[in-house]
Amino acid sequence: MKSHEFRTPEPPLVTFYKAEMRKVLSEIQDGTFARNWILENQANRPHFNAMRRIEKEHLIEDGDNVLVGLSGGIDSTALLYVLAELAIEKHYKIGVAHVNHLLREDESLRDQAFVERLAEMFSIKCHVKTFDVKGYAKVKGVSLQHAGRDIRYGFFEDVARENGYDRIAIAHNLDDQVETFLLRMLKGSGLRGLVSIPIKRDRIIRPFLYVYRSEIEDYVKA
Repeated sequence: MKSHEFRTPEPPLVTFYKAEMRKVLSEIQDGTFARNWILENQANRPHFNAMRRIEKEHLIEDGDNVLVGLSGGIDSTALLYVLAELAIEKHYKIGVAHVNHLLREDESLRDQAFVERLAEMFSIKCHVKTFDVKGYAKVKGVSLQHAGRDIRYGFFEDVARENGYDRIAIAHNLDDQVETFLLRMLKGSGLRGLVSIPIKRDRIIRPFLYVYRSEIEDYVKA
């Protein structure tokens, strides 16, 4: 007469872990694990973050013409590099627009020259406007910041309309978003006023709106 072997039932947690390990091993064999690991660990880089936002929010469609507002600073320069890289995959064209505010003399000229060199390097159109922002602010009775914003957005819209650009990409980031929210809250804005910078409005898109500036700086340094 054969003796029967009695086995202690496997704890559910052990069964779960074994199943997970089999799944991971399977993914390693077919390459899925490596691809997922790369995507997860690159998720905070502006390139991947902007790419996901562009797809999720439908910021840019295949065949679009995209005008990048390029000041020559870190944020907008990084945005140009990211969009130029994605343009190859998404099949859209890009150009840049720059406003020389005439506020910092030689430094303003250096910014303009830098923007023009970048456009030449990428072989893209460069639209430049020189404007006396200080004089405009005095006439309108507004701050320099307000005047500069009005002039830039007006110029970007004119360039887009006259040259067939479907989107205008602005390099606002998550730090700008938080700062805008806090400033409006301190001013006592109502619920409507507390709504911060939109990621998309008409032609305007902001692919970096959920990227911290520190991440942009790390991207530029890499």
